[in-house]
Amino acid sequence: MATIIRIIIPTADVVATNSSSKSSLTQIPSEGLDFPDNQTSALQLSFVKANKDIAKWYHVKGEVVNSSPDTISGLNIRVKWYDENMNVVGLGEGFATPYTIEPGRSATFDTLTDPKSMDAKPKFFKLSFDWQ
Repeated sequence: MATIIRIIIPTADVVATNSSSKSSLTQIPSEGLDFPDNQTSALQLSFVKANKDIAKWYHVKGEVVNSSPDTISGLNIRVKWYDENMNVVGLGEGFATPYTIEPGRSATFDTLTDPKSMDAKPKFFKLSFDWQ
């Protein structure tokens, strides 16, 4: 059974794991460079869940809250996948829905990565964010 964090906490402090098997996926906290202009306080993650679907594609799903005073549009979420030695083994991305997120409002996302595009099996992932 996957662990889902449902408490709104600052983005850099969220850690998500999928402990349904011996191949868990652990989130590496996002840092200033993972946000436009180091705006780490502009978004909060309500929850994050990483898993592999029936077709063996990797997903990172979650919900973000716009904690800035400005409207965020076109939120792009990128995921970097790392192996057990912290080498980058793959990349994925997805967009938040809805496209426009007003201050205080939330949006959901689902990033997708084809396992055939990965160099090795991932153990860790890190999210980065970009918007207009």
